Amino acid sequence: MQGWLAPHRLPWLLFGLALCAWLPSLWCGFVFDDVYLVEQQTCFRSLANIPGFFADPYNACDYRPLRYVTYAVAYAVAGTAPWIYHLTNVLFHAGSAVLLWFIVRCLMARTGRQAGPLAAACVALWAVHPALADAVVPAAGTRDVQCTFLYLLTVLLVLERARGPVWAYLVGAALSFGAALLTKEM
Repeated sequence: MQGWLAPHRLPWLLFGLALCAWLPSLWCGFVFDDVYLVEQQTCFRSLANIPGFFADPYNACDYRPLRYVTYAVAYAVAGTAPWIYHLTNVLFHAGSAVLLWFIVRCLMARTGRQAGPLAAACVALWAVHPALADAVVPAAGTRDVQCTFLYLLTVLLVLERARGPVWAYLVGAALSFGAALLTKEM
């Protein structure tokens, strides 16, 4: 492929496509569970509370530590302004599209083929599919987009372990998988 569909540009194009598709969610307010989780919940309104998210499963927040770490950072940046929570989800989702592209490319290379436009189109379809709106748009969906991102990172690290010291890739995969488990109940 030549020009703007060159292989080194595809991850950026997929990231940009997902970003453009879901960016309008920044103008949405809070809906459904968001009202309770972000507007009414106070446990994440200080960065000093972050260690407690991991230490005490019975604290004021549910035991979904990474979601509340993300909420705490978002709150430190913009308070309870909905756009910051939506932007976080959009960035995790766009990052997941890039990771999915690298996984597809790696799997196709193992069969001796190069990931081409059809593979990119499949990843692009996944990135913009409206069925994902329930995970990407509401602030409550942070747990889903985080889990997806970390799980895809785990898979990619396992697939790419031959690129460097195997132990480093496997430790990274174990840490990423452990982090995915801290996003929501499995």
